[in-house]
Amino acid sequence: MRAFIILLAVSLTLPGSAQFLQNPSFEDGNGGSLADWQHDCMAQSAADPAPSSGSWSAEVEASNPQGCFGPGLYQLANGFDGMLFYLGGWCRNVAGTTSPSIGFDIGIMDQGGAIALTGLGPTTTDTAWTYLYTIDTLHLGANEQAVVVCNPGVVGGPAFATARFDGVMFFETFPWGVPELPRLTSHLDIAGGTLSIASTNARITQVRILDSIGREVMTVRPTNSSSTARLPIHGLSPGSYIAVAITDKGESAQRFVMP
Repeated sequence: MRAFIILLAVSLTLPGSAQFLQNPSFEDGNGGSLADWQHDCMAQSAADPAPSSGSWSAEVEASNPQGCFGPGLYQLANGFDGMLFYLGGWCRNVAGTTSPSIGFDIGIMDQGGAIALTGLGPTTTDTAWTYLYTIDTLHLGANEQAVVVCNPGVVGGPAFATARFDGVMFFETFPWGVPELPRLTSHLDIAGGTLSIASTNARITQVRILDSIGREVMTVRPTNSSSTARLPIHGLSPGSYIAVAITDKGESAQRFVMP
């Protein structure tokens, strides 16, 4: 079974299972940190957090056959053969560079330490923070280990690119443990200066507007918790934004663009 969601729209509600990763937000009490993660190409901390993901993220160089070529930023995980798993997190290409397909993936490490990517995870080319997730089944052979990979993509020739990652989640889940996700629709009325968000199965208690680099520019709380919310957006500058709706079934997000 496989389920992909690429933001528009994505729920951030997670089943109640134990996180298998260490340092999923790439920070500690002293600031940015890549502790517990491994990498073959350039990787560093970036003071550019994803929404609701602390204060730091990880920036990773894309693979290039003519330069550094590796699987990305990765961590051994305690997965087992036949395990139904949830893998998700935030990622974005760094603006101003080439924008390859990036995302999260499961790698299989053999006895010799070589890592083969499985291609199980979804990808994006966006430069705005994007939440991706997949639910799938892990398949391991004898003496193989699962590796969670923040995949910064591949570029060729003289091209150079980096991607940022944050809030990575990997854990065992169960068919009956996957919650009902908030279902949202939105309508952008440029002439009227409003963004309307509605849910067919959840009550909206708050909506936060984030700009393309994750800064909060507006917060709206409906007068009465309901299934709809209207936001005044006439003062927003042109660009890409994310509307994060907080509901009684968790958080969900819609992306919109101001012309």
